[in-house]
Amino acid sequence: MGISGSTIVVGAPQHGGGQQGAAYVYGPQGTSWAQTQELAASDGAGGDNLGAQVAASGPTIVAASPFHAVAGNPDGAAYRVPGVLEDGLGDRGCE
Repeated sequence: MGISGSTIVVGAPQHGGGQQGAAYVYGPQGTSWAQTQELAASDGAGGDNLGAQVAASGPTIVAASPFHAVAGNPDGAAYRVPGVLEDGLGDRGCE
C-alpha cells in the first residue's frame, strides 16, 4: 500500500485472469472513501502480478510487476505512472 496526501494506492497482484494484477487508487469522497482509479499494465499478461509492491509520492505512482516477462525471461518490471494522483482521469494503463 502507498499513501500520498489524502490518496491511498493498493496493489492487487492476483487480480484478473491468471494473476495479471492491478493497482487501485482510493480517495476521499464526502465523508467516506471511494475507488477513483484502476491501473493495469498496457503490456500485462497472466502471472505478472502487477501491484505486488506499490508506492505513491506527490502525483506519481510506481507499481511493481515482479514476474513480467521481457524477451521471454521473467525479469520483472516497474511501472511509473506520473500525474495519476492529480488528474482524476479514471482507469488508465501503466506504461
